Amino acid sequence: MAELLEHIAEVVETTRSIVEIIPETAAADPFMMGMPRTTTFSDAPPLVYAESLNSGQLIDYPALVKRCRRSYDLLRAVALLPETTDRGRG
Repeated sequence: MAELLEHIAEVVETTRSIVEIIPETAAADPFMMGMPRTTTFSDAPPLVYAESLNSGQLIDYPALVKRCRRSYDLLRAVALLPETTDRGRG
């Protein structure tokens, strides 16, 4: 676990990444299990790549892309504020 936390800290320090802490008690849409990534294009509709433990799926169906983006936004909305976590220390 310590190695994982050190790796996360290194990634955050060397990239434009932000760690957001989601409380264990937060309700999550099952659609958000895994690690979804939204890709937007200037000349095409957005896509979502949803990755889980054993597989990945490219989603281009507009209704599912919209659901994934909404679920992600709602999940981010319940993230702890920086001042309530160690992120708030600087």
